[in-house]
Amino acid sequence: MLSEWQNHKAKLRSYINKRIDDPHAVDDILQDVYIKASTNLHQLKSQGSLKSWLYRMAYNTIMDF
Repeated sequence: MLSEWQNHKAKLRSYINKRIDDPHAVDDILQDVYIKASTNLHQLKSQGSLKSWLYRMAYNTIMDF
């Protein structure tokens, strides 16, 4: 999971940064996404859908913020 996370981390940070007005919260939200992804990795149906799964999780975390 960690190596896959590193592949998507910068783009996810940019995605989050474009959608919230608080630049200080970006890393907190990104960390929440990582924790949720790590905790719920067993729910991922296929490795090929990891990117969309992470972005959906990021979107939901932003909405919760």
